[in-house]
Amino acid sequence: MAVMHNFIETMEFEIISGRSFSEDYASDSLSTIIMNEEGVRALGIIDPIGKIIKGEKTDKIIIGVIKDFHMHTIHEKIPPILIYITDYKYIMEVAIRYHYDKQKEVINFLEEKWNKYAPDGPFQPVFYSDRISKKYRDEKDFGRNLFIFSLIAIFTACLGLFGFSLFVVRQKFKEIGIRKVLGASSWSINKLLIKQFIILAIIANIFSQPISYLIMKKWLNNFAYKSTFDPI
Repeated sequence: MAVMHNFIETMEFEIISGRSFSEDYASDSLSTIIMNEEGVRALGIIDPIGKIIKGEKTDKIIIGVIKDFHMHTIHEKIPPILIYITDYKYIMEVAIRYHYDKQKEVINFLEEKWNKYAPDGPFQPVFYSDRISKKYRDEKDFGRNLFIFSLIAIFTACLGLFGFSLFVVRQKFKEIGIRKVLGASSWSINKLLIKQFIILAIIANIFSQPISYLIMKKWLNNFAYKSTFDPI
């Protein structure tokens, strides 16, 4: 990643050893790099601070190690990352951190500066939260569709159970009356009625739970970092 000074602080990356880039050190713009934890592991470096990485044009000295962060979505594993200072003319994007309450003032300020220095180009700010949201659009659509179809399935199942219960009660109407006359308790009568529902529910669970488990397991395989789940 080619960046400018203050990038680490702007993105609030956690430095776990060494230091960040500083304008107080002229060498930071020429021969230093910051790596993430995965980069250190990939190169097999022990005590990376001060170690030299051989480059095609110039060698780079490791001055800091930052905690791993997701550069892409969690479908992909965190890659090894090397961060170095580059000339401002090679920078294509600018990241700005601001207080949420100052959003309108910040946008107006940026637009004013943009129109001053780049009047021929359109001012098109992108919020980082929106960029992340787009990356997980498929997951959100999947979750919303799953929720809707689950409600439809539950509603349909409830209608079916209600209709089935009325059917059973009508069929056993005389039997219930005879049992009641002979002194049967309400619990025994209810037990007689719900026995069939319990059997059907158990059969449905025997078939549905393994299928649900396999579907969820296959879906989780799409992610490099998976969440675990149990049958409960």
